[in-house]
Amino acid sequence: MVSARIIDAIRTFADWTVIALVGLLVFLVLLGLVNAVYVIFLTLRDRKARLDGGEHANAPLPNGVISLYSYLHLLADVLLVVVAVELIETLIAFLSRESPKVYLTGVLGAALVALARRIIVFFNPEAENPHTAEMYAYAALVAALAGAYAAIQAFG
Repeated sequence: MVSARIIDAIRTFADWTVIALVGLLVFLVLLGLVNAVYVIFLTLRDRKARLDGGEHANAPLPNGVISLYSYLHLLADVLLVVVAVELIETLIAFLSRESPKVYLTGVLGAALVALARRIIVFFNPEAENPHTAEMYAYAALVAALAGAYAAIQAFG
């Protein structure tokens, strides 16, 4: 049996990690907001030239402060840490012999966050188009995990 001091130390570490993650997510949201406002400004500024058929008529839409690819990967990196924190919480539930419902919902929560991270990286707008079968597979996985989570909440 793991001592209560070790579990308390792990919980403290997980709590501080969650606080750091919230800070990172706030930064990413603000960065995304600045990026969106900048792209809107550039798009509206070039709108007249595009409509008049000037030199910018066939130019691609403007990039922002950070590329969408980089932004999605930053978000995916933060979600990877969220998966790790969720697994720490799941292990704490397992080690402290809490109810199986707590342990199973933790495992399913970690799996859902990991799948969300993979989907964010998978649907990269700058990469090739994803295969339809892969999209259906991800949808089936999300449905199965959500169904299992609902069943545990309802009957657990």
